[in-house]
Amino acid sequence: MSQATCTRCGRPLRNGVCPRGHPQRAARRRARPKRGRKLLVALLILALLAGAAWGAFRWYPERAAAQLLRGPSETFASTADAYNAAVHAFPTQPTAETLETQVSASVTTSARARPALADLQGRIEARDPVTIPVVRNRDPLPLAHRVRARMLDFAIGGLELIADMEGVSTYLQEAAPLLETADELESELGTPRTPRDVDGSAEAVRPVAGRLVSELGALTPPPELTATHESARAIAERIQADLTELDDVTGRGAEPIIRSLAQQIRRQLGSLRETLLSAPEEARDAGGLGARIDHLEAVQERIVRGLLRLRNRSGVAVTVPTV
Repeated sequence: MSQATCTRCGRPLRNGVCPRGHPQRAARRRARPKRGRKLLVALLILALLAGAAWGAFRWYPERAAAQLLRGPSETFASTADAYNAAVHAFPTQPTAETLETQVSASVTTSARARPALADLQGRIEARDPVTIPVVRNRDPLPLAHRVRARMLDFAIGGLELIADMEGVSTYLQEAAPLLETADELESELGTPRTPRDVDGSAEAVRPVAGRLVSELGALTPPPELTATHESARAIAERIQADLTELDDVTGRGAEPIIRSLAQQIRRQLGSLRETLLSAPEEARDAGGLGARIDHLEAVQERIVRGLLRLRNRSGVAVTVPTV
């Protein structure tokens, strides 16, 4: 049997090995299958990574939307209830008998709504929207981002509105005793017809009129009621001036002048009451509270519609309140 030789240099092999160390073709042929297995493994790994990336691209947006809104949507439901209670408690067409009760309810509900809105704002801002360029445009993330922005708008706008409504209610709470002062002044004034009648009531009327002017001057109105406050002050000062003029009426023909001035003072006291009692409506209309209330009501409706779409169409686990 012939001796095996090196496939490269032709020298006899010793125990299957070339004396010069040349590798044999059979060995090379045995190495090739190993490189093929490594390539197969690499391709398999790439396929797995591609599948994972596709799965993340397909399912991550829904999961991210849930993480972004699940907690805030639960908080929004309870916060909207507290906010709406405060808005509904804001005084509406109060009378002298109901003003203090309505104002007290408004202040109480506003104090409950304020921390709820602040908590909602904090929870929303604690969750940043997705910013990955490709993923952020995948449904349902664009809608989730819009809902988040509207929730933040509601929380911040609600805090500002509640603070302003509370300012109006606090002012009215401090101004409510002025209605009693006006009643006291009208009672002390009576129906004078002669200088003697005026002299008889002057000692009681003057200090009441002075108290009315000073109490109004001590109040600091919120921006929504600046015009109302200045109007009330002007009325009180006219009443005081008319009382001074009433004191000066003497002589013949005094009776019709005294009667006219007394009637004028009573009309001005009525105007003062009307001015103070119409302050909530003035704050809503001229003060702009009504427009802001309407805006935030529309924002709430858009939030609820957005949450419904996320839950019903995209299967995102969010809480949908009834507003």
